[in-house]
Amino acid sequence: MALPTTVLDRTSHLDTKGTGASAPCAIREALLPLALSGRLDSLIVSDLHLGLRGSRSAELLKLLNTLRFDRLILLGDILHDATVRRLSGDDWALISFLRHLQHRPDAPAVLPVLGNHDRKCGDLLARLLDRPVADSVSWTHAGRRFLAIHGDLFDRFVTRNRRTAQAVSSLFEFCHRRLSRDGSWPHAADQLHVRWTGLGRKMADAALAHAKTNGADVIFCGHSHEPYARSDGAGGPGGHLTYLNTGAWLGLRPSFVTVAGDGSARLHQFA
Repeated sequence: MALPTTVLDRTSHLDTKGTGASAPCAIREALLPLALSGRLDSLIVSDLHLGLRGSRSAELLKLLNTLRFDRLILLGDILHDATVRRLSGDDWALISFLRHLQHRPDAPAVLPVLGNHDRKCGDLLARLLDRPVADSVSWTHAGRRFLAIHGDLFDRFVTRNRRTAQAVSSLFEFCHRRLSRDGSWPHAADQLHVRWTGLGRKMADAALAHAKTNGADVIFCGHSHEPYARSDGAGGPGGHLTYLNTGAWLGLRPSFVTVAGDGSARLHQFA
């Protein structure tokens, strides 16, 4: 069963020059209802791909400054690769914020998770964030057990064709860095590929089976860059298993997942 997604409208706050760029307050105003709903148990974002032109690190920083949460999970592919010189000023500002966030009074737990890109530079990522990096995160809240894992192990193409998958990833990177000014069309092409191959549905099937085997009620993934939410009526103490894919912070419509104080999990995407 598909689950509803909260659409966060930024359209009324676009600049007046017709460029489509958001005004500085656009994201904060779009997030206002969520911010006023109270402190969240968890905020989950993935696939930042810092170092690519299309990474929305500045918008993510606004999100982190607007919402209150007890736990921040960075669900893999935080860095695109280990080439630090390709990080932008916005990327460095976000990294600095994340390093210092955990040292603030009443600070949330900052929990980075390895993705298929991060596994090549996990030590670098740990040093940049001043935090250990894990393969997954699990926790219990409001009587529900949650599991967060990047999700590349549920992508059969990646696990069975590593060399070909690396070649495709290199082509994606080349398009971002050499053939696009803002990364929007390579991300759009990537999403067309995901929908054509049915990767979102296939990952959901595998992730829900993994959640059932491991006794989780809710499982979160990234990797596909496609926001996706589904609930199945089999298993779990509450009678339902829920899968949410956080999407990505690439392209024009970044997305994220929240877990509220009552244990409800929801997908949010900017319009």
